[in-house]
Amino acid sequence: MTLSSTEIHRLADVARMVEGHIDGDPQLEVTGIDGLRRATPGQMSFVAEPQYIHQASESRASALVVPEDFERPAGCEQALIRVPDVAAALAAIAELFAPPSPPRHEGIHPAATVDPDAQLGPGVSVGPGAVIEAEAAVGEGATIGAGAFVGYRASVGAHSTLGPGVKICHQCVVGDRCLLHPGVVVGGDGFGFYFRSGVHHKIPQIGTVEIGDDVEIGSNTTIDRARFGATRIGAGTKIDNLVMIAHNVQIGEHCVITGQCGIAGSAILGNYVIMGAQSGVRGHVKIGDGSKIGGQSGVDNDLPPGSAVMGLPARPHRRAARCIMAVQKLPELRKRVRDLKRKVDTLADDDPKKEADR
Repeated sequence: MTLSSTEIHRLADVARMVEGHIDGDPQLEVTGIDGLRRATPGQMSFVAEPQYIHQASESRASALVVPEDFERPAGCEQALIRVPDVAAALAAIAELFAPPSPPRHEGIHPAATVDPDAQLGPGVSVGPGAVIEAEAAVGEGATIGAGAFVGYRASVGAHSTLGPGVKICHQCVVGDRCLLHPGVVVGGDGFGFYFRSGVHHKIPQIGTVEIGDDVEIGSNTTIDRARFGATRIGAGTKIDNLVMIAHNVQIGEHCVITGQCGIAGSAILGNYVIMGAQSGVRGHVKIGDGSKIGGQSGVDNDLPPGSAVMGLPARPHRRAARCIMAVQKLPELRKRVRDLKRKVDTLADDDPKKEADR
């Protein structure tokens, strides 16, 4: 989707905002930003990775945000803003061109239900259909979206936002400046049962969930309450949509967990761990600080700090890559083995000793 503004911005002003250097006309006027292939004249685009450099000359954008060492390919005639960090510059420019945010409801909407024993800080916004139960606490400036739920003795920190339909179950804790997108569920029961006399019996889940400050959680992600103690998400961690985090999982600070990942009960992730999409971690496994797990990988053993793994089961990146390449060559290898077998059989049939034994 194109980000466009009703205002017109000079390239010089945009460059000044992102501390960039202009290579081109500083008086050029721009009205929006989009991808290289979708941008139109009058808009900006960007080159964030080397593999997209060849698209720069094909783009119809009037200006490009590029790394400082960017070398123009043939045919690239757009004005450039050279910046040390393209991602950071894009974040600022996107806000410049973003459409207005939906109006924030001030105070408690008449269609919301707030228990008299709940504690709400100054400047809290509670949308229509939201429910805040007894002894819950909502910090200063927090936003509780339409249809959201804050359970008994749960707490939401200052300036945090719960999107529509978010559920914070009883006694769970959300830190300051967190952003939970629509449909997130924090504090549903962990999946715990024991089998006796032909029947699955539920194990009570009597713990809670503790989410640190500055955490962002994507739509329809679920974080189960602990069986005992707390399931914890460290400060600054970013979690994508449709992620399942089981009971008693411990996730460190500033981790990145992308879409459709699953983390089984009592697994421990250190700080700055990255999990690629649809990857999983087995229960009670410990992942060291700074580890990187490739998409669709399955981790079944502890990983030391700084590991880079991929595959199912997950193995060191280079070894896993060699295994993948070997699997791709299996049809050719199978044919070669079959041909070699025919040759061996032919040689065996022509063996003079064999003829003599006959």
